[in-house]
Amino acid sequence: MQTKKEIHRYQQLTSSISIPKVEAAYVAAIIDGEGTITLGRWKKKKKYWLIHPRIYITNQNKQLLGIIKNLFGNRGYIIVHKSKSSYSDNICYRLYVSGLSVAPILKTLIPYLRLKREQGKLVYEFCIKRLNKGVNTKYSDDEWYLFRKVREYNSSGGKLHAS
Repeated sequence: MQTKKEIHRYQQLTSSISIPKVEAAYVAAIIDGEGTITLGRWKKKKKYWLIHPRIYITNQNKQLLGIIKNLFGNRGYIIVHKSKSSYSDNICYRLYVSGLSVAPILKTLIPYLRLKREQGKLVYEFCIKRLNKGVNTKYSDDEWYLFRKVREYNSSGGKLHAS
């Protein structure tokens, strides 16, 4: 049986964020063009892998990213991001949102995403599978499958066909 705290957390992470449809569509379009929806991975203490859901948006307009962060319920943080392009000396900023807190954002934006809808669905599914598991719980075969599928979509520019 779940505790009240666990039920509250589950409800928070599976509900949508409350933003007008027009703004949700606008943010989804920005993510389609200048964002990434992914599952990052790194080794913790050289012992085991951690998979981390992430949404990030890179843009030269820090104010725009601040507005989006506010629409996301102040989830995430904004950093200065150095461009990897040798053609540009412009300063870019990146809004990062990571962890299971991406779930309510994705639930809201998936209907409006066009280019990154499949990645959004897969990352959301990963978040839901991890909700009731402990932080150090091993990943299931299904969770590793979702990780690989998101990576495939992102490396192909989202051009895979759903299987």
